[in-house]
Amino acid sequence: MLQSHGENNNQEIAKEDDKGEKDTEEYLFRKLPEYKQRIAGKSIPFEKFSIHKANKYLEQNHRLFLPGMELILVWNGFKVLHRTPDLVEANAKTCTEVTG
Repeated sequence: MLQSHGENNNQEIAKEDDKGEKDTEEYLFRKLPEYKQRIAGKSIPFEKFSIHKANKYLEQNHRLFLPGMELILVWNGFKVLHRTPDLVEANAKTCTEVTG
């Protein structure tokens, strides 16, 4: 039953996009809170994080500061990255370029 609900949500989004939405990214970020699920009365932490970031994106003139790095942090990716020096250097370079 949960799968069916998810499929209907995806179909709704696809229909809206076909109607000529100009900025699908903005549309999806605005609709994100409507798709928040609760399991046993609790919200899923990653969904809370995603909704918070979507709201921040809309508030900050469609910009986020290093969103990829935040995802790496949320999914505990830095623990994996520290074993691969070339990836650490690439991420450090990205941070340096962005921060100036």
